[in-house]
Amino acid sequence: MLALYGETSPLADAARREVSDLENWFATKNYESGMYYLRRKAYDSAIQYFKYVLDKWPDSPRARDASLRLVEAFKAIRYKEDASEQCTALRRKYSNDAQVREICAGIPDAPAPTAAAPPTSPLGP
Repeated sequence: MLALYGETSPLADAARREVSDLENWFATKNYESGMYYLRRKAYDSAIQYFKYVLDKWPDSPRARDASLRLVEAFKAIRYKEDASEQCTALRRKYSNDAQVREICAGIPDAPAPTAAAPPTSPLGP
């Protein structure tokens, strides 16, 4: 939308603020939907909403909350690898956060990805 009118428009900053507000509202709405399912122990549905928040609005204030709730849902259904991956990401992004340390206590970091072997042709070298 801003490209249509140009970045030099006197309304560009106001439009950016409004878009940011709308994105935060959408992230919050989806986070709250995830919380609805988490409270009712419908973990798979909750996970879908929390992942959606992280995919669509990774920089919103709700992204951290969605990540923390994902760990809780993964722990509840014993998805250890998923919890480990999420805690690894949380520890990287929020290294000094007490709530991250608390929720991720006892969950090891995910192993570093290994380099994939180069593809081989079935016809030989």
